[in-house]
Order: sequence, then C-alpha cells, then structure tokens
Amino acid sequence: QLFIASRWPQGAEERDSMANRLRLLKLVDPPGFPVDSWEYLAGFFDAEGCIIIPPTCPGVRLEIGQKHPSILLSIFSWLVKAWPTYTPHFRSVRNGRAYWLVVSKTAISRFILERLIDSGLLQKRRAAEVALYVEDSNHVLSRQRLTSIVGNQARYQRLDADGCARARQILRLQVRLHGLRKAQGTTTEAQNLHAEIENLQQQHASLTALATLCSLRVDIRQMLRQGAWRSTRCSGRDRP
Repeated sequence: QLFIASRWPQGAEERDSMANRLRLLKLVDPPGFPVDSWEYLAGFFDAEGCIIIPPTCPGVRLEIGQKHPSILLSIFSWLVKAWPTYTPHFRSVRNGRAYWLVVSKTAISRFILERLIDSGLLQKRRAAEVALYVEDSNHVLSRQRLTSIVGNQARYQRLDADGCARARQILRLQVRLHGLRKAQGTTTEAQNLHAEIENLQQQHASLTALATLCSLRVDIRQMLRQGAWRSTRCSGRDRP
C-alpha cells in the first residue's frame, strides 16, 4: 500500500484503478511479517498500541487492536518467546471484524515497556514512563498524567477520581462475595452482599454518566468561547 501511495499516478483513470486496488488490499489480511526485534515492535506499538492504567488498581495493561490478525499473531509469538511462562490474551471482537492482543499482567507489561523504551519508543515514551512508576500512592495522579498525555482519546469513557474509588469499592465487595460463595457461606449474607453490589453498581453508572455529561458541557462551553458556533438548521425529519 505504501508502494502504491508513493507512486500515485497523474491520470484520472490510473488513479481510480490504484484507489480500487488499495481498497481491495485493505480487505485482505496481508501475510504476517515475522516480528524479530524489539525495535520493530517499538515502532509498531508507537503507532498502534495502547497503555492503560486500570481504575481499580495501580496496574498496567497493554493492548493492540487490528482489523486483521496476522501481525498480532506474529507479535503474540514474539512475546511468548520473550516471556515463556506468560501467554498474552488474543481475541476477536465484533464478530471477527477486529482483533485484540492484550497483556494484562502488570509485571509483564512493565517488562515490555522497558524493552520498548530501550528500543526507541518515541510517541508513547512519556506514557510508558508514567505507567512504569504507577503504584498505590500515586494511582489517581498517574491516571491523570496519562490522560493529559494521550489527549482526548476515549475522554468520555474514563473514570475520574471519584469513579475510580467507586470502582475499587465494588471490586472489593465482588471479591468478598466470590470468597463467601466459594467457602459456602450463609445464603442470607451472600444475598445481602449481592444486593449491596447491585445497588452500588447502579449508583456508579448514574454518577459516571453525570460526570461524563459535566465534562461534555465544559468542553462545549470552551469550544463556544473559542469561536465554535451552534447550527440553527435542523434535519429534514425534524422539520415541522
């Protein structure tokens, strides 16, 4: 695809032909390139990777999503060779229309980030450095720093500090409920705990939606102050 783009023709018919060829290439899973160096992986992760600090714990998760699986399977094989005792998660989503490779264990994620930094990670270097030093005492601050680095990506899906606290509380109760059921504790206690969790989850969903709405309002007001304008036109189906 890069070869075609670098030799883009001048004639209209030739351009149409090349455009059709590019569209066809995007529909086909290209042959998997063997990942044989951390430098290659650093460049690929710089463009396609995602660094996540979960809201419930001071951990690190790495994700790479692609439309086709071949390159992810090559990266999967490389990571298994680099750390034989750990197997990354590979899954398809949206009925096989996309694929994700996920490293969810914090120790492995940090190992990978260290290697990527040493191998020339550039665009995501600052985010990687934040993730390497996250711990319980700076968990919320690290998430905020990571947010400021990655910008508006998934902005309205992120939990604020209060949301993280609620999520951690729910997780603690879920772990307690799981242990209670595993130990075959009293049915009444388990039912009460389950009801408490459901109530907290409902509150969490409502408060998270409210926080998202507040963030959206703040952003809209800022855009209006910067010169954005509100359209007074309405769509055809909304017209009287």
